[in-house]
Amino acid sequence: MTSNNMNRQRGFTLVEVIVVIPMLAIVVAILITFMVNIYASLLSKNDRLQLEANAQNALFNTRDDLLSAVRFSGKIQSDTNDLYAPAGGWDAIEDNALIIYESSYTKNRQSSDRQLIYKKDMPHACDSSLLYENQYSTNTLILFVNNKKLYRRILIPDQSNNCLTTFRQQTCPPEVGSCPSDSIIAENVKELKLRYFRRNNNQEEIDAATLLASPSFFVQISRVELSLTLEKMVNAEPVTVNAKIDIKKVE
Repeated sequence: MTSNNMNRQRGFTLVEVIVVIPMLAIVVAILITFMVNIYASLLSKNDRLQLEANAQNALFNTRDDLLSAVRFSGKIQSDTNDLYAPAGGWDAIEDNALIIYESSYTKNRQSSDRQLIYKKDMPHACDSSLLYENQYSTNTLILFVNNKKLYRRILIPDQSNNCLTTFRQQTCPPEVGSCPSDSIIAENVKELKLRYFRRNNNQEEIDAATLLASPSFFVQISRVELSLTLEKMVNAEPVTVNAKIDIKKVE
């Protein structure tokens, strides 16, 4: 057996080991970094897809509210009360909230046997054949953002003034506990934007400054554009998605 063959059988020399180990460490570090980056990218893509789905679902859940609106408003109805309203009461522009008046029914809008609720003695009695001439009752729906969550709050008038009782229940903040909680429509909300358009052609926008100065213009609104931005931190990086819905209420 030659000297060279004997050296090869004895394995690596100390010099070779000293050279190879750092090289292996570098290769392993590169592979680990590559795998971590791939995982982070997949995680980010997964969270983005989830956020996009959440945003679309949230807007879809507001669709019926917008379509079925009797009218949009800058304030809640005078015959409703909200103990948990912002200081000074609800203001659609200052609170960046969408305030909707909806017809009050005995069952939800999808029920074929729902009945429209009329107010008592306005002007006819509840058992009158002319009851359909009475004023009908309306509820207030408020879409608003608080602590990065989009909520729906429901306010109903005193039902003793109506001929029938609405299926709706008044809601309040989740931490209150004394009544049903406001519905959470979306989480991780970064921004809610609202745009309003006039009834005459549905294309002429009424800006926030005009509505704030002249709240009576709310009665002219027949179309609303609602834009929602969701954002979530993933691996210390923000993942942001946007979604929009544009609805003209049924006249």
